[in-house]
Amino acid sequence: MICEAADVSLEVEGSSKLNLRRCIHLTLALILAGCTVDFGEPEPDSSDPPVALPGLGARLSVAPIGPLVPARAEGQLHLLYELRVVGFDPRTLRIDSVGVYSGDSVNTLLTTHGTVQLADMVESFAPGDGLSIESGRESVLFFTIAIPSEIEVRHLFHRLWLSSESRGATSSFVLNTEPITVETGQGPLVDPPLRGGPWRAHAGPGGQTHHRRTLAPRDGKLTMDQRFATDWFRLALDPETDAEILGPDWVNTAGEPVFAVANGVVVAVVDGLPDEPIGELGASGLVIDWETISGNRVVIDIGDGHYAWYEHLESGSVVTQVGARVTRGQVIGRVGNSGNTSHPHLHFAVTDSPIVGQGRGLPYRFRCFEWFSRIAPIPSWDQVAEDDPADFGLAGTAFVPGQAELRRSEIPLGGAIVDFSDAVIAGCPAGGGASGSDGSDRAELRGE
Repeated sequence: MICEAADVSLEVEGSSKLNLRRCIHLTLALILAGCTVDFGEPEPDSSDPPVALPGLGARLSVAPIGPLVPARAEGQLHLLYELRVVGFDPRTLRIDSVGVYSGDSVNTLLTTHGTVQLADMVESFAPGDGLSIESGRESVLFFTIAIPSEIEVRHLFHRLWLSSESRGATSSFVLNTEPITVETGQGPLVDPPLRGGPWRAHAGPGGQTHHRRTLAPRDGKLTMDQRFATDWFRLALDPETDAEILGPDWVNTAGEPVFAVANGVVVAVVDGLPDEPIGELGASGLVIDWETISGNRVVIDIGDGHYAWYEHLESGSVVTQVGARVTRGQVIGRVGNSGNTSHPHLHFAVTDSPIVGQGRGLPYRFRCFEWFSRIAPIPSWDQVAEDDPADFGLAGTAFVPGQAELRRSEIPLGGAIVDFSDAVIAGCPAGGGASGSDGSDRAELRGE
């Protein structure tokens, strides 16, 4: 039997029950007649990828990780923050450039970042360079922006220029994000945790360092607790001139006394973990987990939700205990090489939590210190071999003690060479307590 009706096109108009019944009756009749009914391509189910709807624009989620708190350094304000970009669009969207503006809309342009700059600012575990965002994939963009003193920054606004290629054609999109509030204040006002010098601010704020770029969520939360962390080590000077840096002085870094940066209460102490031999990461066999990664450490609650962290201390050197009240300038331990480290240094940071990996990294300000210079970024710890002189590119750097600049209420940026002399610290006004977040901070945001 030939079924000429087999190619009948059935169409349901809207949700009419009458039309639906007619379709069902006709379909049953054809089947009973021995005909094959072609219903066409099946409708996609929920497991199929979403349909691209150009009218909806670029479907990306763009949000900051943690608060935006300005840091004062080298005479101006700096914003260090991260944007988490997640793809929800069936098209692959490429980030071509990002504009950062002060205000709730496209008001005052602070900076723009093109493809070349963005390539150095992005981190992603997805294949590719991290700038091409597929559905279900995410990348993190790391921003460091210097704020001109004449501009008041209360909110940041981002504009992303995007592109997508399909069948040889390129489509362009512009995504405007919601304004992000910039908090007032610039962190607690504290003393340096070390004395003397010169000291090197390794992997400190402002660079694309292992502190900034380590994405290590704990308990399902990504907080960036090392955002403003610094690894401090001493520098060796030419003994004949005392005016030229030879490189790090690992031997004399180890054992240096570590001081409480402000009055506070000790909330965490770890001591007794072994020190690693210099240049030999993991030689002791210590298993690294959340409790040992920081090595021997002291955490002090310095008020207003700020916690000062002192990590990788020398085994057996801690001279305080949980619950003890400490005063600014009190010795609490000595620099060591314990935990996840290969060379002696003090890892110092301020966060809003006493738990490893759970706090948000926050800026702080040293009341006074002497600043000599800041040189190019240096290699990360894992690039320093045991048999390498490990000068970190510092050898031959001029060092003129008499030409230091006195800095007040600032955080040293990564690469800074500074001195924390007793005389300078003793002669520095105490000022604003631990928090230092008074009304004057808003004036500082305006450059006043």
